[in-house]
Amino acid sequence: MAEPHRLPQREDPDVRQQVTISAEVTSTLSPETFAVAGPADPTLVVEKQHIPAVEEGRSVEPTGTTQESLSVAEVEESLGIDLDDELHADFEGQNHLTAARGRIDG
Repeated sequence: MAEPHRLPQREDPDVRQQVTISAEVTSTLSPETFAVAGPADPTLVVEKQHIPAVEEGRSVEPTGTTQESLSVAEVEESLGIDLDDELHADFEGQNHLTAARGRIDG
């Protein structure tokens, strides 16, 4: 099992920095989004570019830019995708990772 990670918080200077995290997938929400285990709550990963489908329980290492205060509408507009608002409601306003690439372990 991957060690829980911590995304930078709003006051951290690392927000909008490129990072690679190593974590276990806790749920797949759409073809473009999945959640990974965090130290307290799951963290949403939004795929900026296609990353192969991931299954719950798999370890992943997405690399991308940390973003603050998720707005589903803004993500949909900037990436040209349609997300289910209800499935993503728990992540609204939370920090997230916009992944440009990733690796799936195993």
